[in-house]
Amino acid sequence: MQHGYARAAEGASCFVNPLTSQGMVETMRLEDHKALVHTAAASNLGQMLNKICIADGVALVNIVRSQQQADLLKAQGARHVCDSSAPSFMQDLTEALAATGATLAFDAIGGGKLAGQILTVATGMGGKSRQFGSQTIRVAFSEHCHRPLRRNSFRIATI
Repeated sequence: MQHGYARAAEGASCFVNPLTSQGMVETMRLEDHKALVHTAAASNLGQMLNKICIADGVALVNIVRSQQQADLLKAQGARHVCDSSAPSFMQDLTEALAATGATLAFDAIGGGKLAGQILTVATGMGGKSRQFGSQTIRVAFSEHCHRPLRRNSFRIATI
C-alpha cells in the first residue's frame, strides 16, 4: 500500500478471500457435509478458512506441502494437518478423513496427483480406509477444472 491507497489486487483480497472461505463453509452446509478438506491450506485463503472453521466448529483437513506450512497451521489451532511431502501422507490423510468424516474437498492446486490421492482415500481404495466406500456423496472442488469430475461418489469441480 502506498500513500494510503491500495492496489486493486490488495483491495480485492480484502473481500475475495473472506467470501471464498465463507462460501466453502456454506457449500459444505448446504450440501449436508459435516467436514471438509482443503489443499494449499497454508495460503492466505487457507489460513482464513482454517480460522473460520475453528470459530464455527467445522472439522477441516488441511493439506500442505511442507512441514513448515504444517507447523504454521498447527500454531494457528489447526487440528488436522497433512503434509503431502511426508512419507506418511496417505496414512495421515486416511486418519484425518476417518477422524473428521470429511466428504467435501476444495482442491486449490489442480493438476498433479493430489486430487486423485484424496479421492483414493475417500472412496475406500486406499488400504485401511474401506469405511469410506459408502454411498455418501463425496465432493471435491478444483480450481483448474470447469465441470465436476467423479470417482465413485466423490466429485471434483471448480472453486
